[in-house]
Amino acid sequence: MTLRKKTVVILCLSAVVMVALIIAASRGILFQRYVELEKENLALNARRLESVFTAQTERYSSYARDWAVWDSAYEYLLRPGPEFEKENLVPDTFRSLGVHFIVFVNSKGELVKASGYDIGKDAALPLPDSIRRNLQGIAAKMNSHGGGDGRRGILSAPEGLFLVAGHSVLKSDGSGPSAGTLFMLRKVDSAFLEGVSKQAGMPVTLLSLSSPEVPARLLLEAEETGKYVHSRVEGEQIAGFLLLKEMNGIPIAAMKFLLPRQIYDQGRRTLTLFVFLFAFFSVCVIAIVLLLLDRMVLSRLYRLSAEVQAISASEDLSRRVTVDGRDELAVLKEK
Repeated sequence: MTLRKKTVVILCLSAVVMVALIIAASRGILFQRYVELEKENLALNARRLESVFTAQTERYSSYARDWAVWDSAYEYLLRPGPEFEKENLVPDTFRSLGVHFIVFVNSKGELVKASGYDIGKDAALPLPDSIRRNLQGIAAKMNSHGGGDGRRGILSAPEGLFLVAGHSVLKSDGSGPSAGTLFMLRKVDSAFLEGVSKQAGMPVTLLSLSSPEVPARLLLEAEETGKYVHSRVEGEQIAGFLLLKEMNGIPIAAMKFLLPRQIYDQGRRTLTLFVFLFAFFSVCVIAIVLLLLDRMVLSRLYRLSAEVQAISASEDLSRRVTVDGRDELAVLKEK
């Protein structure tokens, strides 16, 4: 193999090794940073979804307080009558508030009135016994702590999940003693999730913890690290899972949200472009180095070798080789 071929092979192999090392380093450093950014973006969207969900709960809590701190509601719990019900517990009230149930429990823990309305079907809704028992238990705890501030959170029942907001019924000036507790409930149904999806800017679905879609690591990570968000790649999207807990702190469901992998795709495009440009410039550098080596070294060596062979063949020792320059090759001309 000639020196020219050896030089070409060595430079090409060096370039291939260099490109391979750059690809490995880029994936380990540059591309990994994009993966971390994707995780940070998912956590940010999880917090935004949680904020939207919390804002909905606080909205119903505000409605419950407005109704509970009211002379008319106070008098109604002390002396229940049909006048208050006919005037206030009507379909228009449920439509304007966006709730499914309005429940009154007196200071003894007895259910005074439970009105329910299905906005979508325009029909009355009976209060399930499981929810009634839970509300009476919550009211008893609130009364044992002296009433005052309300309570809000998620309530799980066989009929589904409900956002619950309760507040002690007081006079309009906030004075007591408490006449009982008022509850407002909103079912977490498809209409509610659609509204949350629009506000959060991403599709959201509700899953039970027994669903095969829910990652097993979600509960484990929540117990081990306190993190309530988990992610999983699903095709061209990344799915996030937000753990929901009941009012007593027990995990009951997960909200799944989907995000396009824009950051990941951008990282992949950036890495591809970087590798392509590096390979292109490597080829250019190799070509320039080969050209310079050929002109300054290899071609002179080739000419020197040819002249030496010619002198050897002619056996004319008086002939001299012709080598330009003042480097080591030129020294051979004198010797």
